[in-house]
Amino acid sequence: MADSKTTEAIESAQPLKADESVDEIDLLAKFRNYDPELTWSVEEERAVIRKWDYLVFPMCCLMFFFLQLDRGAIANAVTTTFLSDVGITIDDNNLGTIIFMIGFIVFEIPSNVIIRRVGSNRWIPLLMVLWGSVSLGTTWINSKGSFFAVRLLLGVTEAGWIPGTLLYLSDFYTRAELGTRLGVFWGTITFATAFSGSISYAIFTYLDGVAGLQSWRWLFLLEGIGTILIGLFMFLYLPNGPQYTKGYLRGRNGWLTENQERIAVARVYRDDPSKGAGHSDPVTWFDIKDAVTDYRLWIHLLTGFFGLMPNAPLGGYLPLVISSLNFNAIFANLLTTPLYLFSAVFMSLLTWHSSRVNERALHSAAGNLFLIVGLILVGYVPAQSVDRWARWAFLFPTVAGFAPWHGLQAAWIAANMGTTGKRTIALAMYIMSVNLASIPGSQIFRADDAPAFTKRGFPIILGLSFISFFFFVSQYFHYRYVNARRERIWNAKTEDEKEEYLRTTKDVGNRRLDFRFLH
Repeated sequence: MADSKTTEAIESAQPLKADESVDEIDLLAKFRNYDPELTWSVEEERAVIRKWDYLVFPMCCLMFFFLQLDRGAIANAVTTTFLSDVGITIDDNNLGTIIFMIGFIVFEIPSNVIIRRVGSNRWIPLLMVLWGSVSLGTTWINSKGSFFAVRLLLGVTEAGWIPGTLLYLSDFYTRAELGTRLGVFWGTITFATAFSGSISYAIFTYLDGVAGLQSWRWLFLLEGIGTILIGLFMFLYLPNGPQYTKGYLRGRNGWLTENQERIAVARVYRDDPSKGAGHSDPVTWFDIKDAVTDYRLWIHLLTGFFGLMPNAPLGGYLPLVISSLNFNAIFANLLTTPLYLFSAVFMSLLTWHSSRVNERALHSAAGNLFLIVGLILVGYVPAQSVDRWARWAFLFPTVAGFAPWHGLQAAWIAANMGTTGKRTIALAMYIMSVNLASIPGSQIFRADDAPAFTKRGFPIILGLSFISFFFFVSQYFHYRYVNARRERIWNAKTEDEKEEYLRTTKDVGNRRLDFRFLH
């Protein structure tokens, strides 16, 4: 976190004086166009933010949309002849999820180290082209071995994309701005899943048997081609930071005027001086050690692990669950669309209000309670007491309450890490934890409990929801306690003692006495 003088400059919207933060300004020698004396109006800053909201952020959401389409295509495919055509069972499909996660987890941190060296604007599109090629290749699998192979390759090629993109966005937005946008970013998953049901319904209805291909093969073929094309486009579109918007598809003159470019750089740096190190600098062993030994980060990781564990069963078999309510299997894919659209609205409202009041823990806990209510309705209301449409309606709070806090959690972690290097590793660890959860999560819905999964599957998910709820509440009270304790110690110091601490402390990032945690 910035020292007290940096913090005062941020809060007062006044420039830092060169003699107040010489080391930080020297660090920015390579951060082109940083002006420590620059001032700007609210209207000028809003104009810069609008540029990013129109030109950068939607493109990141578009890429995330295709990532989720490719990752979730299996959930739609299992409602067709996919399992029998490939020669696998539901349990084999669950094993495929584990294999996917092994590849994903093993390559997550290495992928993020590479991002720091080659640049997010190059690595992110490359990963997209690679996983799109794997998705395209899934079109021609015909055995258990080939199925496992493409699942492994998909995990390897998708690893690092999400934390890399989160890091990329932090180049353009301040921490407060990023909270709201990451909520929308993660909401892209819900929109993608919603539209995947409609896309699958259309493909399964009109393309089955065309050119001798089963409908599920057309699904992987079309989504793979679309992903590759978007990835190639992004190679020529994404800038390498706010000061590099000229050239290629961005135009000869770029997106910003010279003054806007200076504002774009200065405002992000003053919000978080650690970004001055640049994302092209390699992650150090100190960054890794600082993240791994931060016990507060591990609470976030456990929250994500238990809270996202239902992702594999709910996301992987929702169309099958709906078809168990006596709906046609193909129509069941279409019925997922309103569920996920409602979920997207709920997530957006939760994220918006969380950012408005600058609070994360209790909003996340509230979202979790929504899931608990839905699971109780699905698992414990007698099936014979209501018709199939009412039981389908019970899935609305279940799907809406499933991890609407995911984006808030990522933004929460990023805000509480303190330095860019640690933030890079922490986000990678978080993504690893939530994907690692899919290994045990993939075994929650088993063949002997199919297709409704109410005997064992949904009760297990209910228990997991209570665990994540406990962690959210615990973090809330813990961060409030730590902030209050640091505030008492800091206020008890004289001005000379404060100056001495700022000048001599070896504490770094969120371990500094003047750092305050978001809760």
